[in-house]
Amino acid sequence: MIESNINQNAYIIRINRPKVNAIDSETLKALENEIKKATEDIETNSILITGEGSFFSFGLDIPSFLELNREDLKLSIHRLLNICKIIYSFKSRIYNIERFHWSDID
Repeated sequence: MIESNINQNAYIIRINRPKVNAIDSETLKALENEIKKATEDIETNSILITGEGSFFSFGLDIPSFLELNREDLKLSIHRLLNICKIIYSFKSRIYNIERFHWSDID
């Protein structure tokens, strides 16, 4: 689902959910936890988020979210918003190496 490793000072997070790395509630929870770990690591000066295979991520797995009860869906939405908050408050850069996007936070 989510794999990670550290290469020098870069924390690499890889989404591995074939076929298109669509993000369901479990992947979202694992991604949130991994991003938190990366931002709390004092040696990390950059985070790279990538996807396994030739596809970064199709985005949210909407059919799986439609099957959730109201409380679990609400929790997933809060997780997604928290991931955004963590990314934008990170002290350095977060990259998506498939699409060459980054977030530069000073």
